[in-house]
Amino acid sequence: MYVIHAGLLVKTLPAPIPHELRAKLTGARTSTTPLPPPPSQPRQAIRRIGADGTFSIARQKLRPGIAHAGKTVTVIIEETCFRVLDGDVEISTHPRKGGPVTRYITDSR
Repeated sequence: MYVIHAGLLVKTLPAPIPHELRAKLTGARTSTTPLPPPPSQPRQAIRRIGADGTFSIARQKLRPGIAHAGKTVTVIIEETCFRVLDGDVEISTHPRKGGPVTRYITDSR
């Protein structure tokens, strides 16, 4: 199963419906065009590191260190890890735990 948003391939997921039942779905159709290309740039988020040297992203607490407290950093969201950048300098890399990142908009507090 392919998730397509704004003409770009966002994600590939396993189909939740068995193959023999797919033809019986109302309104289901086979694609007649090739898949659109995946996004060329990885997703990014901007976070501010707290006074204790930590911040949260995708329900995971990252700890780049107290030396970076108060900095605003860019987090590159990759398939297997989070890369924390201060400008062009990579501060740290953290493995991703849990499921996929599904929420891209956060509330401002």
